[in-house]
Amino acid sequence: MSVRSVNGTEIAGINMKLSDVKFDVADLATLRALQMFVFARDLTETTSLKQQGSKRTNLRDFQKATAEWGHEVEAPQWLDAVTEADGSQVPAAISAALSGSPARDAERYGLLRLELVASTSLPRGTKWAVNAESLHGEALRLLDPTESNGDVEGLAKRFRQSLRRISTDALSPALRLGLVGGSVALTVVSSGVATAVGTAIGGAMGLSGAAATSAGLAFLGGGSLAAGGFGMAGGALVVTVVSKAGYMGSRYVATSLAIKSPEAMIHELAKLEVLCELRPELTSEVLGHLEALRDELGATDAHGKDGMANRAKAVRAVDSVTRRLTDTATHRRWRMVTRLAPAPGFDDWVDGR
Repeated sequence: MSVRSVNGTEIAGINMKLSDVKFDVADLATLRALQMFVFARDLTETTSLKQQGSKRTNLRDFQKATAEWGHEVEAPQWLDAVTEADGSQVPAAISAALSGSPARDAERYGLLRLELVASTSLPRGTKWAVNAESLHGEALRLLDPTESNGDVEGLAKRFRQSLRRISTDALSPALRLGLVGGSVALTVVSSGVATAVGTAIGGAMGLSGAAATSAGLAFLGGGSLAAGGFGMAGGALVVTVVSKAGYMGSRYVATSLAIKSPEAMIHELAKLEVLCELRPELTSEVLGHLEALRDELGATDAHGKDGMANRAKAVRAVDSVTRRLTDTATHRRWRMVTRLAPAPGFDDWVDGR
């Protein structure tokens, strides 16, 4: 069962809770297969020899990392055929592997759809040979033949708008004054950030070295192979209280991520914001978590100038999402003023209107 869009809003019959926003191993295997499909199809359309080399290396590395992950978590056997396929044979292997996959309900499909669109990025220095959303649509039709490129493009546009707005709001007023056009340029988040955070989590479990990294990435829901995502659509992991087998008892992932790279956190918050727009029933629960997350960030030690700046940036990002989810249409129009001409205290003034 797929999610359908009505007047720009995706509709499904079952109310979702934030605890439902997670991927199991089968979901992650499917997501990675779809990403490999996108990378492989883009490679076949690439004419530049230099770009071909970079993209071919990216695809092979992605296949290798996915194979290693699959063996660690006992992923479905069909994934082996996908990771072992060679170059141009990858799309056919994935199509065959997914042809017999069981149908997903609206929630599962919607999460895969959002994660694919928001977290599938090419390596730095390369660009899409064709429209990325058309490739995403082609991949998603392996699961739902009725999926349209138009709906995928609409979802991608919504995510980019959220990401750009949160990134702008997260800057200090002084930096925002220097922006041309009132909006920051989007950059690709390094997947290495997730690896660093995963290692830190593994260390909190009493592990070290590769074992710490592996365990930490498993805790995150599969790690950073989604080119910036953590295997959980909507950034739910960032805002929920994480405690697994007693390893930690607070928002360790979110606060660690904020200090190491607020840009990575912003990426996850943008997914979360889009998810709330698509599924309004999540909003109240998310707002409660965002308030607690803001308090946690305020109480987190941030060493050095960079650490303190990153924490402040993360707090502003959380505030941006909170306001977006609670603002009226009038409030949102006022916010446009402060993005174009930042003024100290203006957002607080709007909050009181």
